Amino acid sequence: QGLNLIAVILAYVMMFAWGARHTEHVVQGEMVPMFVFLSLIHTIYLVTAVWMSKRVGDWERSFSWLGVAINALAYLTWLGGVFRPAVSNDVTGLVFLAVVAGYLALARQSMRMGWLDKNSVNLLLVFALVFLSLAPLLLFAAPWCAVSWALIAIACSEVACRQKLEVLNVLSTILICVASCATVLFGIDAYCSLVDSAWHTGGPFVLRLVRIGAIPLAVGFLGYRTKKVPLIWTAGVMAFFYLTGEAHRLGADCFPILGGGTVTLTWGIAAALCLWNGIVKRFAPVRFVGLFLMGISVVKLLLLDTASLQMPSRVAVFAVTGVLLMAGAFLYLKFKAGFEGHE
Repeated sequence: QGLNLIAVILAYVMMFAWGARHTEHVVQGEMVPMFVFLSLIHTIYLVTAVWMSKRVGDWERSFSWLGVAINALAYLTWLGGVFRPAVSNDVTGLVFLAVVAGYLALARQSMRMGWLDKNSVNLLLVFALVFLSLAPLLLFAAPWCAVSWALIAIACSEVACRQKLEVLNVLSTILICVASCATVLFGIDAYCSLVDSAWHTGGPFVLRLVRIGAIPLAVGFLGYRTKKVPLIWTAGVMAFFYLTGEAHRLGADCFPILGGGTVTLTWGIAAALCLWNGIVKRFAPVRFVGLFLMGISVVKLLLLDTASLQMPSRVAVFAVTGVLLMAGAFLYLKFKAGFEGHE
């Protein structure tokens, strides 16, 4: 195993050295033999280490898996630093997907043949997931990378729950966090600049619905699948801000006369849904969130949204708001004993 690792390291060192000396003159025709050679080296060492895992002692097995990690990291670095500039992002991304398929096939075969234990199979899945998570960076534009990571996270979580692989749950959580951060950065730019507004065309809105709205759904699914309440709450918060942004864009693009009224209406609908869900499910935190949102909506309506209205219209808004609040308070107090007595 030691000689195998030394041979692999020397092969990568020679290829990196050659690439450093010929960076400005490397063309696709010259890159193909290097790619084939290093891919064979990577595959042979990986398969050999897996096949010999049950035939060596614990110390040699640990050394062998260290070599597998070095082999994967060196191959990944070479693909990104030497192969990609000479070829293209698309081809490199497809190579990453091919590597993922190879690792998954090897993991499946190892489980069938009994070559590896469960922890070793987990390591192969981790290596596959690393390559899989990097492929969207090369194949897709920035907003769609987040959607891809969210889908990968859902798939990892599903496999983890079915096969009891906790390491995939951890990796899926990391992926969804990265996807969420990327979506937040994209969403802030999209909602503040209003550059791809055009609600009346429908196209940009549908794209935003997929690119941004998919993330709260993915986070909520992960929370539901893994029984992690913080993820469910996080999904609710993300969905709230997403709907607020869409309401703001709807008002700015289609109903400028309403000003921020579309946002207030969205908050009111969200508050009503939280109240209803909190009452039906007899869950106090959700009900309190609904009450808080309702209060914020009323304050915003009375102090900000009506500032541009004439006096008769403002009086009418105040009157309607008062009637709705009185009706809501009456219904809440009427059914209060029913849901609070069972919490």
